Amino acid sequence: MELSILIPTYNYDCQALVDALRLQADSISDLTYEIIVLNDKSSVPLHINGCRQIDMPANVGRAKGRNILANEAQYRYLLFIDSDSMPASVNYLRRYTEMVFEGCVMMGGRVYDKIRDREHSLLPKYGRRERNHTTRVSKAPFVSPNFLIDKHVFCGFNETLTGYGHEDTVFGIELRRRGTKYMCIDNPVIHKHIESNSAFFEKTKIGVERLVELTNDYPELVEISKLLRLRKRFNLKLFRRMLPLLKRLSISCGSVKAMQIWKMIYISAL
Repeated sequence: MELSILIPTYNYDCQALVDALRLQADSISDLTYEIIVLNDKSSVPLHINGCRQIDMPANVGRAKGRNILANEAQYRYLLFIDSDSMPASVNYLRRYTEMVFEGCVMMGGRVYDKIRDREHSLLPKYGRRERNHTTRVSKAPFVSPNFLIDKHVFCGFNETLTGYGHEDTVFGIELRRRGTKYMCIDNPVIHKHIESNSAFFEKTKIGVERLVELTNDYPELVEISKLLRLRKRFNLKLFRRMLPLLKRLSISCGSVKAMQIWKMIYISAL
């Protein structure tokens, strides 16, 4: 098998990830591979050994960065991994190579280390909830921190989506529009860079706003997103005065329940 391992990064030293992947790849006798790291104009110096490093002259963002990596890859199968990750298993690469097939698209998922403190507890708790939910649904939204795809079916990320949020969901919709199905398998990476509750909350807010903006061009989002379906059924604008309290509970207590209710009310108000 021939595999291109593609790692976009911004202000994150992924040397440990590259080292772990090389160790696993070298142990697979029938694997030919390359590792390419795209440094998206980081504001800190990054020099990653054991890979081909592409240094962008200007920041291009998540969507275009992944497209550049796909274009630079020389092998047929592409494995995209976020830079702030580590394989959760010593057989991480081997599991992908054993399951690969023509036209495949596989998401391996993501898990989290133990919660360090309350100020960084929201993302791990929310991420675990989303992972459990994804394993129970057949039409899960596409997520991009850890996925393998046949280059022949790679349709490219929408480069007009330059801000944060849902460029991977849209990628999944484009795959489905082309008749390409994707699957969820249990082959996770560990998310190592845990943002503060306040930083994660602000990203979530941007993501909710982006979700509403995209519905005109991508009506399939209503089928994918439970939040959009609830928005159609219930008008919760009258509860807007609760938003500041729910935000405080989300950030100060790391309450996933409070953030879920906040999202339902906030999206109704948009």
